[in-house]
Amino acid sequence: MWSREEYGKLRRLLFLVPLFLGCSLGWAQTVVQTARCPSSGNVGAGVAGGLYNGIYYCPLPNKTLPGNLIAVFLYYAPTGSTKVTVSDSTSDTYTQAVTATTTNSNTQAIYYLPGAASGITYVSAAFAGATFGVADVSMIVEEWSGIATAAPLDAASCNSATSTSVTAGSMTVGTANDLIVQAVFNDPANGYASPSSETSFSVGSQSNITWTFNASDLNESNAAQSGILTTAGSFNATFTQGTKQVFASCAAAFKSASAGTGPSGIRIISVDHAQEGNGITSPVTLQTPLSGNMFVVSDLSGGEAYITGISSTPSCTWANTGPVYESSALDSYTIIWYAVGCKGASNMTLTLTLAGPTTDDTYMVYDVTNSNAWTFDTDSGGQRGSQFSIVPTVTTCSSCDTPSTTTGIVFGSFSQDECTATGLTAPSGGFFDAATYSGNSLNGAQSVDQNNGWFHSFYTSAPGALTATWTESCATLPPDYWAGRVASFKTTTQTQPQPPTGVKAVVVPQ
Repeated sequence: MWSREEYGKLRRLLFLVPLFLGCSLGWAQTVVQTARCPSSGNVGAGVAGGLYNGIYYCPLPNKTLPGNLIAVFLYYAPTGSTKVTVSDSTSDTYTQAVTATTTNSNTQAIYYLPGAASGITYVSAAFAGATFGVADVSMIVEEWSGIATAAPLDAASCNSATSTSVTAGSMTVGTANDLIVQAVFNDPANGYASPSSETSFSVGSQSNITWTFNASDLNESNAAQSGILTTAGSFNATFTQGTKQVFASCAAAFKSASAGTGPSGIRIISVDHAQEGNGITSPVTLQTPLSGNMFVVSDLSGGEAYITGISSTPSCTWANTGPVYESSALDSYTIIWYAVGCKGASNMTLTLTLAGPTTDDTYMVYDVTNSNAWTFDTDSGGQRGSQFSIVPTVTTCSSCDTPSTTTGIVFGSFSQDECTATGLTAPSGGFFDAATYSGNSLNGAQSVDQNNGWFHSFYTSAPGALTATWTESCATLPPDYWAGRVASFKTTTQTQPQPPTGVKAVVVPQ
């Protein structure tokens, strides 16, 4: 028998257990979200609507949570006197952790913002002082909880070389259990050249750290990995690319702390802007981190190169929300594919079967998570139209779709011949997903994201009939012919099986 005093001590001990667990979990470094935004290409000044000194915008899939760290990997051409200011939707100023000139005389860097405020929706890089158009701008943005809010940077380094072994250079890590983040970008020769594609990326295999991919794209040869380094000392962050080519890679070590806000509820873990150029034939292979419980591939094609089927490793069952739809000019195609109820992987391979050779296509790949299961809900079918005057907004969906439930997510897309989609005014509270760069031309299918539009919108009450309205920028030409669509997904509450009722016990003699 327990004495009253012993029983009291046991109760106090049991009370402290969840408090202890809560404190320990507060120190866990957790990636909240990742956005891999695509190369701006080599279109700069000298093209109608292009600028020598532009602003690159990389949208985030969720609003940031309070007290977290935002880490930004940035690559661009050329070097020289170009001044870069990294900021965001709330006008924060980011600190440069490290920068370096690459093997081919381009620039790579890491910027960061500790203890970020809640509600940030995009990160931007503004270029000034360039004597030539700033090109090949690429950005990877990560948000992390569990990182020190004051003086979080422990060490950082950069490296550029020709090898299958992607190394960021030796740095001295001062404290154990630092978060290590590393990214790689293809480093084209002479600048202003399209990045070379890769065959594969593999996470690093080093002692005292377990690496996980946060971003990966084969066509543009971008990738990012992260891990917790359990020991202090000299460290050279390393992973592998399948083809030996010139790479640019930086890494940083950030100190852990019981700080920030971990993710919860419906959210998008990562979004990848997978661009393909002209003339690439089926099949197309994508490599991307997918760890949630729903994967969505929103395809906008400039010609008859839309996705007709998807297979994946690990295996998932893929379906589309409705048949492909095209503009009346037959040069803008939209289709949305998805997979639910399957287990993802740190690095997943998707094989896309296409209807024809690519014509400046973009596949927006979303990794969505939720504590409940997902089910496809509604598809608006396609919408098409034309606009022969310069207008500030274009409505592609007017009460075209009505989700059936009170909790879920909506995806929408909009492909056009001319002008540039720059934002979203409806649905209210929706997230505009396309990256933009004012250094590109404002007209026609140019990088980034081919001037088209994507959005997603979370809802926790019945949204009613949906409308999609986009803001536009044009240099001299109207939007011309366009095609769009909207699709929604609903959550399915997971319930425990109830015990049987009406059961009578019968004693069986032995």
